[in-house]
Amino acid sequence: MPKDRFMPHSFIPRVTASLALGAALLAGTAPAQAFDLSDLSLVFSEPTGSALATDDIVVNVTLSLSANALESFTFDADAGAPYALPDGVLPTEGDGVPFVSYDSAYLSTWFGCSGTFTDNDCPSGTTTYNFQWAPLASQMTLAPGESITFSIGSFTPNGDAAPAGHYEFYYASVAVFATGLGPNDEPLWAWTDLANTSASNSVFARDVTAVPEPGTWALMLAGLGITGAAARSARRRRQAA
Repeated sequence: MPKDRFMPHSFIPRVTASLALGAALLAGTAPAQAFDLSDLSLVFSEPTGSALATDDIVVNVTLSLSANALESFTFDADAGAPYALPDGVLPTEGDGVPFVSYDSAYLSTWFGCSGTFTDNDCPSGTTTYNFQWAPLASQMTLAPGESITFSIGSFTPNGDAAPAGHYEFYYASVAVFATGLGPNDEPLWAWTDLANTSASNSVFARDVTAVPEPGTWALMLAGLGITGAAARSARRRRQAA
């Protein structure tokens, strides 16, 4: 489990809405059952592969909703509280203080300092790679059994090229982040983790190879030229025969 987690500054829509506390009880109806977050899972998409030392390495994840889920997962940042979220997903407290109103909610990703893509200055200013966050969608709908794949960001070499080697990265999660006000108009913020890659034992890895020297490229191109010339010569001989 990573010791630190970091979250990007994704877009933050400014939508204000009041929280109607206890409305279901006042109406004489039973409160709705909370959404089962264990029905959501997150894995790295294309978890293994290779890259050149000068390449940006895009990290894609796939968020899935179990086919056995009793309801869909929905989110709409522009809809106002509860932002089309299923019951029990929107945070109701920030550091133990209840939300009285909400200003915004948005999807965001957490990055866990783990593996060899990062070092003690994770996730920025690393000796090998920096992590650049990707913006996330303002709306999402997953029916039971459906999945969606998207980018959470990319590792970019810190300098001209990263050292060749095998790199791994273990922890990422998708969360709903909310901001608003408390009973005394104090600003509040909180989040609800939807799913993370650790729970799925998913690992993102890349074998990074050095960029060939110019002389090596020249030899490769010369070799291709010789191979092509030989193939054309053989084709002409067959046609002449």
